[in-house]
Amino acid sequence: MTSTESLLTVRQVAALLQVPVKSVYALLAPAGDLPCVRTTLGAGVTRKTRGRVRVAQADLEAWLARHRSTPTEATVHQAVTRASVRDLPGASRYVS
Repeated sequence: MTSTESLLTVRQVAALLQVPVKSVYALLAPAGDLPCVRTTLGAGVTRKTRGRVRVAQADLEAWLARHRSTPTEATVHQAVTRASVRDLPGASRYVS
């Protein structure tokens, strides 16, 4: 189970990403693909969400890695090792 110390509020995520809070709500699942945890149930007082929303720091880091415009070294290495003519279907007919 995730400890509450590693959970970030929507405002903290917005500050880290340097985007408005409203944009973070648009990124959260199920509308977006950023996983979130709802810590309480019931209608919120200021927003029409169902309770408090938190984002696990590990989920945020994984989401950032998936949406990074410049690939990390691991993804570049993975792309280089996968791109081979011998791996293509039917390549045995042309490559000896």
